[in-house]
Amino acid sequence: MISSARSEQYDPREFPPRAVTVDIAVFAVREVEQEVPEELWSRSPESTEPVGALRRERRGVLEVLTVRRAPEARPHPDQLALPGSFVRDDEDLAQAAQRVLREKTGLELPIDRLTQFGAYGDPGRDPRMRVISIGFMALVPDPDLLMETHDSDDPARQWSPVDELLDVDRSPLAFDHGRILQDADERLRTSIEETDASLDLLPEVFTIVQLRRVFEAVWRTRLNPGNFVRSVARIDGFVEPLSTDRLLTGSQEGEVRLSSEIGSLSFMTLSAPPDPSPSDPGPVTRTRGRPAHRYVRGGVGRLHPPMRRPGTYFSRPPSRPT
Repeated sequence: MISSARSEQYDPREFPPRAVTVDIAVFAVREVEQEVPEELWSRSPESTEPVGALRRERRGVLEVLTVRRAPEARPHPDQLALPGSFVRDDEDLAQAAQRVLREKTGLELPIDRLTQFGAYGDPGRDPRMRVISIGFMALVPDPDLLMETHDSDDPARQWSPVDELLDVDRSPLAFDHGRILQDADERLRTSIEETDASLDLLPEVFTIVQLRRVFEAVWRTRLNPGNFVRSVARIDGFVEPLSTDRLLTGSQEGEVRLSSEIGSLSFMTLSAPPDPSPSDPGPVTRTRGRPAHRYVRGGVGRLHPPMRRPGTYFSRPPSRPT
């Protein structure tokens, strides 16, 4: 039997050098106005809109922070990539991710906002040398505010719609960053099912409609407002009302309000005009119904029961009571 001390002895010269890098996928949800075909919105009997009309609605689009490699860079000149670089000898992986994000994008995030989700070591992923990369993910609210705060005139850095980057025929990412982004995207979809990570994509104070838009953007699907609110209401500690008397201006498709008598959330459908256009940012007056209340993080962390994206309701066996 070989002793433990002897088994740990080796000659480092027998092993070729390896480089370790970090690549970071920073996600945000941008609210945009989109034209929605008639079959995706409910027509009321009193509607005067022509059959087949397109309606402009405010939706969420999942974006990721990217950098453009320099024209003289080798390999992959002038291509989009996730922010990434080599790990230094005097830092751990999370510290490296924090530094690289700051140096490449100007974005300063605390280490606890960076989540490690994967490792990538295909022999040919970098033609220069053998490079093993560690993938990190971060979630931030309001991409426009971040760009205003952190050197927004840098042409090498930009927010890019995730779906466009995953379509390699239109905009391939450098190296194997497309695969890294796919894995981060799936990790995000799962995270908002099981934890309150969706709230990291929202400002500190938000409405339930804004929360639904985040889920729709990450899951790439439309959710029934009533069903969504009932799902949120079943999770103790997910969101908490900021106040029952502080109101939010602007139109919403639906609202959740606190029912103090029973200590639960209830859904009501509102009749409201379309969202204001970017050229007319003024408040919208409701024709009937109560204004939407604002909410804050409840602090529960892990969601029980979890939120379920469409099509995954029976993907896992139900937990058995102990």
